[in-house]
Amino acid sequence: MALGILAVVGGALGIVVVGWQMSLTPPFFVSRFLVFLFAVAYVFSIWCGIAMLRRKPGWLRFNLILWGAQVLSIATPVVSYSFSSGALFGIWAQFSPIRAGVHTWIGSRFELVFWRDAPVVLGLNLFALAITVYLAKKALHRAAVLDRGRAQ
Repeated sequence: MALGILAVVGGALGIVVVGWQMSLTPPFFVSRFLVFLFAVAYVFSIWCGIAMLRRKPGWLRFNLILWGAQVLSIATPVVSYSFSSGALFGIWAQFSPIRAGVHTWIGSRFELVFWRDAPVVLGLNLFALAITVYLAKKALHRAAVLDRGRAQ
């Protein structure tokens, strides 16, 4: 239940972030389109949360996609990507110069940037990873129960 509520609230906060970002984004088609893609991701988050709360068909598979998309973040000179809906507790490592750290926040955030002067940084959202592992175990358990039912 709490994960469903978190997905709905995170998606709603994400829509607010997208609106704010739209006001700051230059009026170029590609920039606006990329921000729009994250709006779709946050609407998907709201849908996943509602599907989870109501136990709609496919809720588990779609929530695995939602939370899995939040596990990794990356920054390179070519592309940088980060997405969170609801909360983040992450660790990160930078490779040149070597640095590491922790970052956390409550709320929603996204980033998709191309061609910028940035060091290579890899991040792992431990919060989203834990939820993804939990949902994957739930899916495997559910599949095993269905297989046992078919075998009988």
